[in-house]
Amino acid sequence: MSSSLFPVKREPKVRSLYDTIKNYKHSHAPQEFQRPESWGRDDRKKYFKSLLMNRLEGNLVFVDIQLCLLKVYKLAPTDRAGAFLEELSKKYDYIILDGNNRFKFLTALMNDEYQIPRGTYEYVIEDDISTIVIGPENNVFSKLPDLIQKVIRNRQVVISEYTQIDYSGLAETFLHVNAGVPLNNQEKRNAMDSPWAIWVRQIRKKIPSLLITIFDSGYIKRLKGDEWIVQSLDFALNCSSKKIKGIGQKSMNSLYNSDITKIDQQSYLENFIKLSKYITKMITDEDLTFENETNKEKVLSRGSTVTNLFWMMNNGVETYEEACVAVIAHQKSYKDSSIVNDDGNNYVWACNGHGVKNNEMKMNILPQIVEQVTGVTV
Repeated sequence: MSSSLFPVKREPKVRSLYDTIKNYKHSHAPQEFQRPESWGRDDRKKYFKSLLMNRLEGNLVFVDIQLCLLKVYKLAPTDRAGAFLEELSKKYDYIILDGNNRFKFLTALMNDEYQIPRGTYEYVIEDDISTIVIGPENNVFSKLPDLIQKVIRNRQVVISEYTQIDYSGLAETFLHVNAGVPLNNQEKRNAMDSPWAIWVRQIRKKIPSLLITIFDSGYIKRLKGDEWIVQSLDFALNCSSKKIKGIGQKSMNSLYNSDITKIDQQSYLENFIKLSKYITKMITDEDLTFENETNKEKVLSRGSTVTNLFWMMNNGVETYEEACVAVIAHQKSYKDSSIVNDDGNNYVWACNGHGVKNNEMKMNILPQIVEQVTGVTV
């Protein structure tokens, strides 16, 4: 963090929901410093009930982009926050550092984009509790009774607003404000001031169909798709028959702190894109079959199988035809109960983990498959 550009914020202020939505409507939650929107139907309904009962808790945390830009230009003109904030300033006035799900819900509610689930709800007015029945005739904000609309508009939230901050400060503040609802390891890595974080997000954007195949459309939630990308990269970069290591949170954190310029980023990115195309084609390829396996998509959507194919593609497997042969051979090993290590663990066990012992077994199988398919010794 720039020594002259430590985070500075105004005193927290209380604002009505109406004023909050109006004043901060041109806000954005950058993927670098925000959990992806993750609320489901139940989360929205619970928050709506809290709103009616006047039980809203927790600050909404914003960054004033224009004021922060002025401070960056003046105090730390070389900080990467300059280019970052400048780009955002073309469309937005504020960054949301905390409260994105809440803010989006409240905006959707007041714009009639949220349909209130039918049912009987309690609400508080001047310490009195009343009830309202919601049905198809009054299931959006503008169709609620005028009194309830007024009550909702006047509900109050606490706003924290930063007016000075640099790029590292954005990451640090994001981590701090989420301390009460712990971020998972990948969410923390995503917020790091690291070129790896940027690159992994770029890879994710290039292979959505592959991530949907493995995780379904929820791959963005808790950044589980990103973590799979990082695991696959860590495995491909740091595991071979000559060098075997365990892949875990510690090793992935180390990866984010390493020098990214030492690897061929373009080659790995291209292999992820090819991998996505290959898996999609294999699923519909009638000529590709697996012995004693009727559900081909189940095999091809298994995260460990796709990770292992990625390793093989970075160690000699190049064409679609070679990838098909490699996957068939891999599935044969996966089903072979005679393949066990000294501890009696089979290859399925090895594929279901990333520890040293797991990867030792993989390195007894994957190089053999590559040699079988390409004739090249790895």
